[in-house]
Amino acid sequence: MGKRTVLVTGGTGVVGAWAVRALDEAGFAPVIFTRGLTVAGERILGSLAQSLRRVRGDVESPMDLVRAICASKPYAIAHLASAKPWEIEPGLPADADPGLAFRRNV
Repeated sequence: MGKRTVLVTGGTGVVGAWAVRALDEAGFAPVIFTRGLTVAGERILGSLAQSLRRVRGDVESPMDLVRAICASKPYAIAHLASAKPWEIEPGLPADADPGLAFRRNV
């Protein structure tokens, strides 16, 4: 039997990248579901970043999620994508969106 696949939302963020490393070290095959790369995530993943499978998409798009699940056929999903405080806190950016936390985190 091959490695079990785990789809990791937010796998290029700080928390997600550490989870991806841990999953890989534990013998799983992590698949990163992400909107794009982050500098911090790439640094945390290091050389592992080049060998990982990535599925591009946004957790706020149900169809992106369906495509990612169908493409990766995961054993489990680790939902680690999240809205950042500066995206949702009124008064931080001019266009803060408090509802983003609910849509992205839940």
